[in-house]
Amino acid sequence: MAAVQLMCARLGLVTGRGLAGVVRLYYPRWVLWGACALLIVANVFNIGADLGGMAEATEMMTGIKSYYWTPVFTGLIISLLFFSSYRHIARIFTWLTLVLFAYVITAFLAQPDWYAVLKATFVPRVVWSNAFLATFVAILGTTISPYLFFWQASQEVEDERAQGRSTVEEREGATDEELRAARTDVFTGMFFANTVMYFIILTTAATLHASGQTNIETYARRYTEAVVQLKRIVAMDENNRVANIWLIAALEMQGNQSEAFEYQMKLLALQKADEETIQLYKTIYQTSGWQGVLRERVKRFDKGDLAYFYGAAYNAPIGNKEKAFEYLEKSYQRRELWMANLQVDPRLDSLRDDPRFDEMAKRFGLPQ
Repeated sequence: MAAVQLMCARLGLVTGRGLAGVVRLYYPRWVLWGACALLIVANVFNIGADLGGMAEATEMMTGIKSYYWTPVFTGLIISLLFFSSYRHIARIFTWLTLVLFAYVITAFLAQPDWYAVLKATFVPRVVWSNAFLATFVAILGTTISPYLFFWQASQEVEDERAQGRSTVEEREGATDEELRAARTDVFTGMFFANTVMYFIILTTAATLHASGQTNIETYARRYTEAVVQLKRIVAMDENNRVANIWLIAALEMQGNQSEAFEYQMKLLALQKADEETIQLYKTIYQTSGWQGVLRERVKRFDKGDLAYFYGAAYNAPIGNKEKAFEYLEKSYQRRELWMANLQVDPRLDSLRDDPRFDEMAKRFGLPQ
């Protein structure tokens, strides 16, 4: 990433032109238009993903649907472009980037297993699967992005224009000092960019993944998407109990109870259940259906090692409101991270019309 950006910076310094200008000068027109077309497509998807991500995050904080926030953020950014200057916007966002260091601080506060972190950092595990390759390509695509190439070269040109070099002839060529300054600037920027990216991944793993929150599609009630993503996770690691639990929940919410039962059987095998227990679940499903399985699961909950929040999520769907609130109280007293999902977990829908639910959310500091 640093090498590519440095090439673009040197290109802008030495030629006095942006990347598009250099391509236009040295290559056929079809190459220029092809590169620009690819840039437009990549930028549209990048901008769409950024706006969608901002809107989804704001929905999680406010409860207001993301499709309301997307045009709000779009309008705000367009307004800044029209009614403010580039340098003013750049200064604002330069200071806003300091917020990203919260990920670095949070990673240490989460107290991850540093031996496992260092081992995974320097001895990565390669899995030849669609999910792994998709994640790998996604990381490359969000770091080595086409708009950065064009921006880096253009930024060097803009800096020279700010120094009074208004023509291409005045900007052509670069001193050793200018090249060294560009090298320092690019390497410093790339170091901090990749450091923040690393700690975003680490913080997510040490908080959300460590507590079993491996998908947000279920909370957004996009169950079909959740099932697809969770099946990929299970395919990568069949022994991931938490992923199996969430896959069962997503299938249940989707109404696919037969497949939910199949994965319930796989989960029992992961939990090393004895043959008698497995046969009991099969008999219950044949005689009482999925509701019977849910009731049996509730009976056995206290014998397991799952968080109390699960107890509430297991009891609420079968109408055990009192028991569900009892487990929520225990979860609150233990300050389980799962409580942060109180307002969005679909398994708790049957509790939401009870005044105790709003009181619980208020005590935990969640929006009403």
